[in-house]
Amino acid sequence: MDREYIFLFKAVFFGLGALILIPKEQYRKFMLYGFALGAIPQILVVIIFSGLFHWYRYQNMGVFNVGGLSSFWSPLAWMFALMFFLYLLPRRRIFFYLYIAAFSLFGYMVGIVLENFRVFKYIGVFKYLALLAYICWFSLAALIYMRQEHIELK
Repeated sequence: MDREYIFLFKAVFFGLGALILIPKEQYRKFMLYGFALGAIPQILVVIIFSGLFHWYRYQNMGVFNVGGLSSFWSPLAWMFALMFFLYLLPRRRIFFYLYIAAFSLFGYMVGIVLENFRVFKYIGVFKYLALLAYICWFSLAALIYMRQEHIELK
């Protein structure tokens, strides 16, 4: 199997997760949030962290290569990931913070797995700082979602 299909499989895996977890009547709402807080930020993060600062890079993207920076499938995978992240977001304070930490660790570990497939590479010290970037991303996404939906932690 060509490595370039790893990104497609990741998008399909996260997409199926979102389809299975999110009720049909709420799917559109979470797709919009996933697009705004997952796909668009992923593109911006790639441009800044990979294109400008060279803190990581995608590699072996084959025909799905977009501008030498990212796979076509990565923003889609992030959209789906943020959809089920927000759908499952706990409302109790203690679980909320644990959930942010756990999901951030999950995002970081996906990067490590992609490194093992040789389709992604953390560069230099960012390998150790990436977890902090995920914590910031998921925290900000959760706070924006909660503010828009008028959700308060208990």
